[in-house]
Amino acid sequence: MSPRKKKTNYIEAIGLSWASQGITTPQEAETESANFSGRYAIVARAFGIQGGLKPDQMKIVDGWEAYHFTDSIIAEACKRTVLQTGDANFPYLSKILKNWHKQQVNSLQDIEKCDESYKRQRKSTGASQKPAPKKNQFQNFPQRAYSNQDFNALEKQLLQGRKN
Repeated sequence: MSPRKKKTNYIEAIGLSWASQGITTPQEAETESANFSGRYAIVARAFGIQGGLKPDQMKIVDGWEAYHFTDSIIAEACKRTVLQTGDANFPYLSKILKNWHKQQVNSLQDIEKCDESYKRQRKSTGASQKPAPKKNQFQNFPQRAYSNQDFNALEKQLLQGRKN
């Protein structure tokens, strides 16, 4: 518990909350407390997850400890994950962090350098061009081709139909 939280009402409320959740051991209390502080809280907030991370998600976050990233780097990776995928995609986030670890990222400035390097590389290889969109089932048939004569004939038919 944070040393700033010394009011008995707050401590009592936490105790009652834990009791209602069936938390009875110090280990369970530690796990619950970790959900609302530290790395878990940063990831949960960034992904908009209410009520803390699930155990499988916590294992993934624990795996990032080997990278020794700061909280600001983790938060930046979360932000990029949400912007790119629109979701709380833990595998995608893990891949970002793994790549940054390979590139020896230690600060937000290092991330900016990696971004600049990536942009230069894409420009030099011409990879910035978007690939042609894939055809879907509605585009897999030949389109009709009308000539000016066809349009004129259709117009005459429409005009004759109005006169009747």
